[in-house]
Formats: sequence, structure tokens, C-alpha cells
Amino acid sequence: MLVLPFKDRVFRSVLFLHSLDHLLKEERNRAINEAKRVLQKNGLMFIRVFSIKDFRYGKGKEIEENSFVRGNGIITHYFKEDELYFEDFEIIYMKHLIYHLKINGEKKERNEILIKYVLSK
Repeated sequence: MLVLPFKDRVFRSVLFLHSLDHLLKEERNRAINEAKRVLQKNGLMFIRVFSIKDFRYGKGKEIEENSFVRGNGIITHYFKEDELYFEDFEIIYMKHLIYHLKINGEKKERNEILIKYVLSK
């Protein structure tokens, strides 16, 4: 997603389903710029990421603001809503998805952010 092997302006939509969560800030910016490059005008971008309100937020070693690496070596970034506004994209839908898991008998809150954008330029 950082260097897509496609020509400019070829897709009507791009989907980031819990993939931006596993990138560092500079890589997230590169991925969004790649999406912008390959999307047609008025193309749609869909993002689903974990929020800083998710129960796993803060677990592991913080390596960037709101980004943690846990024992499995996987980086996970937890998003604040204001990080999800991108130049040339207009948000046309945003929702916080909140649900619960039971882990070892304890109720844990998952908190995700779903966003639909249109490329305005």
C-alpha cells in the first residue's frame, strides 16, 4: 500500500481495513498519498481503524504517539478522530463502532472508527 504498482487515477475506490493501524505515521501518510494517486476524481476511500478508546490502547511499548508494539512484534496505532482528515478528501460518512468481547469472563470494549471519503480533486 506504500508503493502501488498501478497507473494514476485507475480505481473508483480504495479500502483500508485495519491496515493503516499497522503503519508508522510517515508510512500512513505515504499510503494515503498512494490512495489519492490511484483514485479517480470523485473516487471513494473507505477506512476502518481502531480508536484510542479501544481496550487494547496503551498495551505494549509506545514507539510513536498512540502507536504501540506488543510482545508479538506487531505495531498497532490507535487513532484519534482528528487524525482522519486528509487533504483533498471529504468525509461523507463517519461512525464509531463500539462492541464488546468477553475475554476470560471479563467484558472488553472494542472501539473502531469507520469513515467513507470522496476524493474532491
